[in-house]
Amino acid sequence: FSHYFITIFTHNIYVEFSSRIFDLFFIMGEEIIIKTLLHLLKLKEEKILSFDLEQIIVYIKNHIVNECLEEFGIKQCLP
Repeated sequence: FSHYFITIFTHNIYVEFSSRIFDLFFIMGEEIIIKTLLHLLKLKEEKILSFDLEQIIVYIKNHIVNECLEEFGIKQCLP
């Protein structure tokens, strides 16, 4: 998850979502990053539990955010 903290959700993620997270980061601090990550994990819990460890790492690092945005939209992806 460290790349999400370092980039504040701006790496390889839709601009609309990144800018919203960035705005909330200034208001709430790092708490919004943790809450958002936990919320996304909860949204995709079933899928994640079906993967082996290597698949989980790749999925969380490269796919979870954009997949959640496509499936649920920005409003539902924020805690």
